[in-house]
Amino acid sequence: DNRFYARTCYPAAGGASPRTYALASGQRAQIDLTPFAVSTATVRGRVHNIPPQAGFSVYLEPESEGGGQSSTSFVDAARGTFTIGGVPPGRYRLRADVHVGAGAEQLHGQGPGGEQRHLTAELPVDVGGSDVDGLDVTLDSGSTLDVVFQGLTESHVDPAKLGASLWRA
Repeated sequence: DNRFYARTCYPAAGGASPRTYALASGQRAQIDLTPFAVSTATVRGRVHNIPPQAGFSVYLEPESEGGGQSSTSFVDAARGTFTIGGVPPGRYRLRADVHVGAGAEQLHGQGPGGEQRHLTAELPVDVGGSDVDGLDVTLDSGSTLDVVFQGLTESHVDPAKLGASLWRA
C-alpha cells in the first residue's frame, strides 16, 4: 500500500485551504484536524563517479523545516543505482555521498598523499502524485575552505569551543 496521511489540517470550516501548523512549546490552538490519505511515490536513479569497490549512500531530506523525516534508500553499489520508496509529495534535496579513507585501496577517492576524500552530490527533487525515475547524480569532491578565527586571545575565547557553519545563499 502506497498511502500516506499528510500532515495538513483545515483551520476553519467551510472548505478553507489546507495549511501546515507549527506550535511552539506551551502554545495552544483549537484546530479541526482532518487527516486524508495521499499517494506516495518511488524515486529512482543512478549515481556516477563512484570509486571502484566503494559503497555509497543516498537519501532525501524535506526542504521545508519540520517537513518530515529524511528518507533512506536501497542502493545497488555494483550498478550504482538507488531506489527510495514511500515518499510523500513535497520538495526535497536528494543527497548522495561516499567517504574514502586513507587506508582504503580506492585511490580514485583520495587526494594527493592518500588523505581521506569525501565525494558528494545533491539536487532538488519535486515529488508529486507519481514516481520519479531516471535521476542522474554525479559525485564530486567539492572544495575545501580554511577558516581562521582572529582575536581569540584578546576576547578570552577558548578555540576548542568555536564552530563555523557554511550556509547556501
